[in-house]
Amino acid sequence: MVRKIDNLAMGSTLTALTVVFFASVLAGCTVKPDPVQPNDTVGDFFSPQGIVATDDWIIVANSGYHFEGSEQVFAPGSVVFVDRKTHEIVREIKTTQLNTQFLRVEKEKLYIVNGGSTDFDDEGLATVTSDGGIDIVDLSKGLPTGIEGNIVLPRNADDAPIGAYKSMVINAAGTIAYLGSGTRGDVFKVDLKNKKALRGADDPIAVFKTAAGENGLTVVRPWKDGVAIVNYNSDELCLSDDWDGDLKERRCSTVGVNGELVEGPIDIVQGEGAEAFVLMTIANGLYRVDTSKTPFEIDYQYAKTGLANNQLQKRGDYLYIINSMDNNLQGINQ
Repeated sequence: MVRKIDNLAMGSTLTALTVVFFASVLAGCTVKPDPVQPNDTVGDFFSPQGIVATDDWIIVANSGYHFEGSEQVFAPGSVVFVDRKTHEIVREIKTTQLNTQFLRVEKEKLYIVNGGSTDFDDEGLATVTSDGGIDIVDLSKGLPTGIEGNIVLPRNADDAPIGAYKSMVINAAGTIAYLGSGTRGDVFKVDLKNKKALRGADDPIAVFKTAAGENGLTVVRPWKDGVAIVNYNSDELCLSDDWDGDLKERRCSTVGVNGELVEGPIDIVQGEGAEAFVLMTIANGLYRVDTSKTPFEIDYQYAKTGLANNQLQKRGDYLYIINSMDNNLQGINQ
């Protein structure tokens, strides 16, 4: 089968704003290089990391990350609401913790994952320097004015790399969430109903081993009725629907094809049946994975991507990929 790969948007003018129009494409709009404009009363984009689209708005998570000399510095995080008709930023809401990373909308609630600030030691190890948390915003009454509730997710004071909450999956009932770690091979479990951590930084679920003195990156995504978990450093994919058992029952397999090199899975979406599409950021490729086989069967030549791909979405017959170094949005016809 011949796959058509379209470069939908390119150019340096899209460096900071490509993610905004990426959401428009996924919701059925035309990709345009028109700049999003703030109005006179709200802010702008500030190192944006997360994005989600609703019928009325495109919502972008501002991490607030910037450099001071050689150090990482985090300004207060925020989410900005972009009107989908006018392309104006119509509301900015400050988040409770630093380093706002990820957004998810479920049942007219916006869940905002704040990772907490990080820093690098003299050996290059990323360490967590502040607590994270989940902000909750009510979307049922129109454009919101502020945060409805917050779940504090403390860092581990005795083991500095643990924490750095980055991605989130929520069960169908909207009561339990699993979060991935931006610094290790860990997954965390949160009780959304009672607003508390069940497996926090003091007791993480170590899905993937992280060697002492090293970092990891673990991303969680929806998979059928369960959770897909990819680990950037070990090129592994795990699938589980064991919501109550802390993901103890899971099927895992490599999605890498070169045992000598890290290929870097960064995102995953479900295709037809047991088919998965895994985005490999170091290998600059999109792999098609048949998860019905043991071990998983990998088509590593499915599609080539631009440099530093970092986000994957599926809508209809197309897979959409953001490439941050190529300033490129690709559409791949399955």
